[in-house]
Amino acid sequence: MDSLESVENRYDSLPSSEMLNKPVMRLKDFNDAIVEIAENSNPSVVTITTQRTREVRVMDPFSMFFGNPNSRDNTREYVQRGLGSGVVVSDEGYILTNNHVIDNTDQIMVRLFDGQELEARLIGTDPMTDIAVLQIEEGAAPALPLGNSDEAKVGSFVLAIGSPLSEDLAHTVSFGIVSARGRSLNLTAYGDYIQTDAAINPGNSGGPLFNLDGEVVGINSQ
Repeated sequence: MDSLESVENRYDSLPSSEMLNKPVMRLKDFNDAIVEIAENSNPSVVTITTQRTREVRVMDPFSMFFGNPNSRDNTREYVQRGLGSGVVVSDEGYILTNNHVIDNTDQIMVRLFDGQELEARLIGTDPMTDIAVLQIEEGAAPALPLGNSDEAKVGSFVLAIGSPLSEDLAHTVSFGIVSARGRSLNLTAYGDYIQTDAAINPGNSGGPLFNLDGEVVGINSQ
């Protein structure tokens, strides 16, 4: 039979409530860090809407069915609208987004976190990497720092912010990991894309991918 002293020693070796709470506290700290990144980053993320006017040929049904030689085909203007995301990366109002978000558009509008809408100026594009640079007025939104994407290792936690599917879903935050490096989309000659399992949908294109330091380490593409 165990002595009283040995029983007491055995219970002394069991984890205390403080020790059991440490993993929970660490998880809460991690959660607080994610919340802080989202809160600090959202004011720098923008929703981008575009318009492109196209002429569409409209067939005259009388000419089609009855062969009326006096009728003519008409053209009508059709406004095509697009949706994407972007991130302010300088105090001068420069915005990074995807080239395909603004390619061949007539007007580019940017909606800020506070709902303000501004017309953006196209500064430059790089179709090979699907990157475009826009500019809005200086000081309209805070800038976020650029991180080193080489340090985003497979398994690293990342956050994505953007406007998936609709302007009404602007500033949606999703969370995941870097799933792989060096991916190719077979769309360009560039083949060093970061793959993530953070939810990315149409409308997220051009939005930022963040590391846990709140730095932009990628531009999402859908």
